[in-house]
Amino acid sequence: MDQIPSLLIAGQLLMAIVAGLLLNLTPCVLPAIPIKVRTILREAGSQRSHRVLAALAFTAGTLAFS
Repeated sequence: MDQIPSLLIAGQLLMAIVAGLLLNLTPCVLPAIPIKVRTILREAGSQRSHRVLAALAFTAGTLAFS
């Protein structure tokens, strides 16, 4: 009985990953990436360390959810 919830969660996680991959392949996502990068860099300010940290966080988030 303990295996059923684990299988359901694993199935939902797999479906979320596949959906994320398909979403990233759609053309409507591609124009949003430069806009998001500009917004993140503007919010990070002019300090180089803040910009590098923001870039690393953006990259990690993109890779984690792709």
